[in-house]
Amino acid sequence: MKKHNRVVQMGSQHRSTERLKSALEYIRSGALGRCLVAKAWESTKQGNIGNPPDGTPPETVDYDMWLGPAKKRPFNKNRFHGRWRWFHDYGTGDLGNDGVHRLDMAFAALNAACEAQGDESISLPSKISATGGKWYFDDMQEWPDTLQVTYEYQSNTPKILTYEMRIWAPYHYHGESEGAVIYGDKAHMTIGNSRWRVYGERGKLIKEVKGDSDATPHVANFLNCIKTRNKPACDLETVGHPASVLCHAGNIAARVGRTLVLDPKTETFENDDAANQLRGREEWRAPWVLPEV
Repeated sequence: MKKHNRVVQMGSQHRSTERLKSALEYIRSGALGRCLVAKAWESTKQGNIGNPPDGTPPETVDYDMWLGPAKKRPFNKNRFHGRWRWFHDYGTGDLGNDGVHRLDMAFAALNAACEAQGDESISLPSKISATGGKWYFDDMQEWPDTLQVTYEYQSNTPKILTYEMRIWAPYHYHGESEGAVIYGDKAHMTIGNSRWRVYGERGKLIKEVKGDSDATPHVANFLNCIKTRNKPACDLETVGHPASVLCHAGNIAARVGRTLVLDPKTETFENDDAANQLRGREEWRAPWVLPEV
């Protein structure tokens, strides 16, 4: 992106909504007080995808091209369109599917609080720990359906960001099926897909603002930035890449089952060969090889 001076926008469309922008502005006012902790979650119930047998790819699909650098495997409808995200070869589970949006909302809220408090902004976490696994669904999915991740930030004032996944739960959490919350010593704010609310002492509702998650403003922002060469609302360097690292690091911590220490300069895990091996594919199937950069 930098080499060719391109404008790139990550598809976390909430960054362009008035809903999130007004929430961040409220946090920057300092009304929540001192904030040290934020949380994101997914609790929308999803279904069992079963264990269908392998079959034959559709005649209109170049299955070898579809697999690309991934391992050559027999065609299975569960490993194809839509459900590919639940397999290690192709996706990142629900943490990288829906979780990235909610994590980025919590991340944005914490950074807004940093501005209000005069703290150093956060980017990549220093420590990542996770627990969970595929505990609920008896099907072909490989990624966790139950997960808790903790991200620790070491700046002038330490911060904690957490993520919770319960994709078998038929009920809401903090009044939202998925969302983010930031906790201050005066009040806390819950951010959902269609509103944000602020609660004070003893759960008293202080403020509620409604909105939506329509992607139209995000597309407009991208097109305008192509014309103006301004930085988009969800640029890769400060928003898209850190959000993606949170998802990958959380998944890796869950797979190795221990706390990881991240070097922010190299984006590798200190003294952990097994975790670093999971940063990429074990093998890139030719001719889809990863270029040297």
